[in-house]
Amino acid sequence: MGEAVTESEVKVIDKAGEMYELRMGDTSVGQLTYRTLRSGRRSLMHTEIDEEYRGRGLANALIRGALDDLQRQGATVSVFCPAVHAFITRHPEYEVLVDAEHPGAWPAKADRNEDSLGY
Repeated sequence: MGEAVTESEVKVIDKAGEMYELRMGDTSVGQLTYRTLRSGRRSLMHTEIDEEYRGRGLANALIRGALDDLQRQGATVSVFCPAVHAFITRHPEYEVLVDAEHPGAWPAKADRNEDSLGY
C-alpha cells in the first residue's frame, strides 16, 4: 500500500461525457465511468483505480471530484457503483444528487441503515 495522496495532488477530468478520469500529474490512475441519459441524469456505473495506486484514498478523491462537478452542473445521478454508494453513505451531503425517481441501486431513504448497506 502506498502513501495517502491529498486531493490537491490529483486532478479529476470529465472525459467527453463517458467517464471521469483521475490524474496524478500526466498519469491516468483511475476512472469513474458513467452514462448520460436523455434527461441529463448520469448513471454512475463503475469506479476503478489502477492496482499500483490503490490504498491511497484515490477512489474517494475521484468520486468527490466527480460529484462536485455534477453538483455544479445541476445534474442528478443514479448510483449503480458500490464505491459511489459507500461514499455517499459516508458523506450524506451528496444525497441531494441522487435522483429520487431513479436512484439506481441506492436504497430508498427509509430503507437505509448501517446493516442494510453491506459496505
